[in-house]
Amino acid sequence: MKNILIVILTMSWLTLTIGCDSSKSSDANSSSSAISSSSTNSFSSSISSEPNIACDTQYSPICASKQVQCIAAPCYSISTTYPNLCEFNKDTTATYIHHGECNTTSISRAITSTDSLVISSEKFGHDLFKRHANNKENLLISPFSIYSALSMLYAGTASDTAKELEDVMYFDQNLSVHNSFKELLAMQTNRANRLNVANSIWPNSNFVLSSKFSKVLQDDYKSSITPLDYSNATSYKTINAWVEDHTEEKIKDLLSPLSSTTKIVLVNAIYFLGNWLTEFDANSTTQAPFYLDGGDSVDVQMMSLETELNVSSNAMFKSVELPYAAKEFSMFIVLPNDGHSISTCLTHLDDIKLEELTSGLSEQNTVLKLPKFKFKWGTKSLKSDLKSLGMKKIFSDSEADFRLLSNVQIGDLFVSDVVHQTFIDVNEAGTEAAAATAIIVETSGDTTPFKLIANRAFIFLIKDNNTGALLFMGVLANPTK
Repeated sequence: MKNILIVILTMSWLTLTIGCDSSKSSDANSSSSAISSSSTNSFSSSISSEPNIACDTQYSPICASKQVQCIAAPCYSISTTYPNLCEFNKDTTATYIHHGECNTTSISRAITSTDSLVISSEKFGHDLFKRHANNKENLLISPFSIYSALSMLYAGTASDTAKELEDVMYFDQNLSVHNSFKELLAMQTNRANRLNVANSIWPNSNFVLSSKFSKVLQDDYKSSITPLDYSNATSYKTINAWVEDHTEEKIKDLLSPLSSTTKIVLVNAIYFLGNWLTEFDANSTTQAPFYLDGGDSVDVQMMSLETELNVSSNAMFKSVELPYAAKEFSMFIVLPNDGHSISTCLTHLDDIKLEELTSGLSEQNTVLKLPKFKFKWGTKSLKSDLKSLGMKKIFSDSEADFRLLSNVQIGDLFVSDVVHQTFIDVNEAGTEAAAATAIIVETSGDTTPFKLIANRAFIFLIKDNNTGALLFMGVLANPTK
């Protein structure tokens, strides 16, 4: 799970008992106090430096009971069990990976904060946006959509793989990521404007997800889970149809044909439809020039509005807030002054939270001229961007750790791509916008098909599968004889 910088959140001890009563775990409590953490997401035994020490009274039976220090609040035991503390100590590879939320009755809870989540997603969005923004090309990303999809993926990661996501996504140390997302999604209801957020998981029909991973995504992200047969070359069309359905057909063909080695696809879709608080008068829309980088211009339909708006101005840019109905949402226009570029403005805005930018606005009578525009961005691969930001291990077929997603080993699964597509239409009445993000997780290893061409001598056997009896054994050396 690696969406936030999950670091030591408590020094309390949590006893996990498997198959024995509480009285038997008391010995473990007194004799295993030296278990220490090796990282934020993993826990390793350091009880003794003598791995072959005899199991005497000091190493009393623990009935597979283990004490682990709960670093990030969530705690999750490995499947291996041990008859006593001595045997546990011998296993130098024994580690614990956390998942989900700790029992609130037994340990201090991590912080649930939608504000912290919003700030982190904004910083992440700036990092990604700066990699593409320039004065020459249209650009539209949905930080919330990308952040949501990666947060779902984070629920299945462990160890260093999770740590990378935490760092790149700016998760606050004590933040309970999934609880915070649950609260944030619950706030997106009963609006004057329309905002639909939908999540889905599409595992291969023969791929078993961890029950805890599934529960987190269903409970906290309201995600649907639909198995697909990825050996079917048209399986991707089912996901594309779901995306179209949840974006009013504004996002189409998000995915291309998928590999038969695909094990799971995680998808987020967003649809927004908002009317301006004060609509532009269509009769005031006129043709006017829009100047391109380099000095050329194109004619556009320029809308015009004169009303009281929140605005600000400095040596670098002018900005205006254009609210939607009931002031539930706002569009902010940031126009660089002459001599400044999109890039220089972004450098300045990078150090300013959106909340601080809005607090610097003041209301005054404003004449606003804004072009009508409509465009689609994507489908674009975000793989190289995310790797450049430091999210590398999820894409590695030898280092990706998805042990909390399914019963797999490190390197068994890896992310082959993260794709994103957006749409926007701004006119006199308001704005329609949509976005979708898909994360494709595949199995690693040789993907070439297995071949057996029996064109030389071979052995054959016939077995009774009901009884196991070997009925015939033979060799075919010459089929013509």
